[in-house]
Amino acid sequence: MLRSDPLSHPIRLRIVEAFLANRTLTTSTLAAELDDVPAGSIYGHMSL
Repeated sequence: MLRSDPLSHPIRLRIVEAFLANRTLTTSTLAAELDDVPAGSIYGHMSL
């Protein structure tokens, strides 16, 4: 099964953008920063 481009999903793009500042982020910290995104979604996207 082919996977789509990892950056094609807006949440994944926001996650990547959060790391562009060359910061170390945990999933919990990222969830707090992207407070409009459910933490479960962030965990799921990070696992990809």
